[in-house]
Amino acid sequence: MTCNAEEHLTEAQDRAWLGEVPALEESLMHLRHRRAEALSQLSSARPV
Repeated sequence: MTCNAEEHLTEAQDRAWLGEVPALEESLMHLRHRRAEALSQLSSARPV
């Protein structure tokens, strides 16, 4: 999902869709944050 959002952001920047860029950057930030949270929960849930 993050890769798709990165592709959309690159396309928006390339095509100068300046109104889309901030929204896509915000979405990417949230996706990356959620992924980090999920990975953290997975690693803390594994028995040592």
